[in-house]
Amino acid sequence: MLTQGDYWPILKDIRYWLGRARTYAANAKEKEMITKYIESFSSGSVDAHKEGTRLWIHNKQPSVETYIGFVETYRDPAGVRAEFEGFVFITDRELSEVFGNLVKNAKTFLSRLPWPSEFERETFIEPDFTAQDVLCYASSCIFDGINMPNYDDIRQKDGFKNMAMGRVYAALYADAPTPFLSPIDSKLHAEFFTRAHDVQVGIHELLGHGSGKLLVRKDDGSTNFPSELRNPLTNSFIESVYETEETYDSLFTGFGSSMEECRAECVGLYLSLDDDVLK
Repeated sequence: MLTQGDYWPILKDIRYWLGRARTYAANAKEKEMITKYIESFSSGSVDAHKEGTRLWIHNKQPSVETYIGFVETYRDPAGVRAEFEGFVFITDRELSEVFGNLVKNAKTFLSRLPWPSEFERETFIEPDFTAQDVLCYASSCIFDGINMPNYDDIRQKDGFKNMAMGRVYAALYADAPTPFLSPIDSKLHAEFFTRAHDVQVGIHELLGHGSGKLLVRKDDGSTNFPSELRNPLTNSFIESVYETEETYDSLFTGFGSSMEECRAECVGLYLSLDDDVLK
């Protein structure tokens, strides 16, 4: 039981209120998920939090979406230490149905990216992709779209969730000045920016963060990609791979989050010009 450190009294309160919340869980999976969070915040166990996270991923399409823990590493220059975050969202069923069509066609759209299919997972794990209204968001940064969890081993094996909070963007930027646009372009921007942003965020979160796989060499020397696979930029054979237990963040450290966001943004911009995606 954690009894020391600057934040143990706060974690004690969190455990208490999570225990109260557990009474109102919608199903057994949610109840076990909260139990694992309580265990993690009691003992400091990362494994317990990861188990809770797996349960969260497999709890598909809940009416109330919530996640809590030491999540985001953006503010740590080494990209390792995560700051605490918690949120409660209410699912927008109507808008989620629209995004559901993007999920259903994800494999088709991924095949249109400008690299060989061997760079993608052998089996695409269809993510849970929903539109959310924010009830409570406790974080140093309020995102308008998130792709979670950040545990890469869980993402590879169990999948991930995508959530778009379109009204966050609209609330923040609806009245923002546009000094570099002409009056005509400014009018077009005001009319279409929210819809266009929803499309781009959806692709960024689902097909940006959701695309690709780590090219890994296992302990026995085998790899999860064919030996004849070539680098699409140089046309040379693959020379650099991840070893067992290595992850994206452990190698890129301080550049990891920035590089990953850049990659997802490029995919979002690339596919946002695809007519079928826009449909």
